[in-house]
Amino acid sequence: MSAGDRTPGPALPWNWKDPLSLRILLVDDFPAVRKGLKILLETRQNWEVIAEAADGESGLEEVTRLCPDVAVVDISMPGMNGLELTRALRRVVPQTQILILTEHSSQSMIDEARSAGAHGYVVKSHASSELLPAIQALSEHRQFFTSEGIVE
Repeated sequence: MSAGDRTPGPALPWNWKDPLSLRILLVDDFPAVRKGLKILLETRQNWEVIAEAADGESGLEEVTRLCPDVAVVDISMPGMNGLELTRALRRVVPQTQILILTEHSSQSMIDEARSAGAHGYVVKSHASSELLPAIQALSEHRQFFTSEGIVE
């Protein structure tokens, strides 16, 4: 059989994913933030931003439809905020790891995110140094909470 005689293998199911890739969904109401995050995240080999959403309701729909490995979620958004979205995601797609990426740095907000079910928390002002390690930790099912300076 020559190389030109190859027959295609079986079709992959619509929800098949490469086990070596990390599928990420971004939920933030600012398009420029999403664009910057996508550029940064896709510098990592095998990391792919599979969808973006501008609010909590759209984020819930996309995560439910696509089941990403990690959802990066802002807290302050119109409509359903990031904490409400986190609670909903934990009920609907518990296998998706949720990273809160926000401008809020108070310990009470971090505690609220943790009790909502977030697996990690990074303050946007520290994103350039902490975002990639946080997502790596979540991809390994470890928590990353920036304020405490610990990875569990």
